[in-house]
Amino acid sequence: MKVRAYQPPDAPVRIVHPNPRLREAGESDEAFLDRICALTLERDPTLGGLPSVDLNADDLPKERIRVDPNTKTEKAVRAAWKIDSTRVVIDEVAAEALPARGA
Repeated sequence: MKVRAYQPPDAPVRIVHPNPRLREAGESDEAFLDRICALTLERDPTLGGLPSVDLNADDLPKERIRVDPNTKTEKAVRAAWKIDSTRVVIDEVAAEALPARGA
């Protein structure tokens, strides 16, 4: 399924995951995503004009939590996701700077 990632300034990406139950009969992936994102923009106009990229949900980074092998502390690296051209990646510099969860 296609998703759309928006890159707010100084914030992690926001991902719009369309609910498959809302898909209309015969609607293409692109038309479905565009329709759902238009509804999302009505509810959250701050996303309007932000850089965005459409990609398959399977292409999003799998890592959301990272455990430091030395300290065994966890970092929520989902907060370090960013758009890099046509994909979403983990910004390793930002991930390293994240505080441990619960700290």
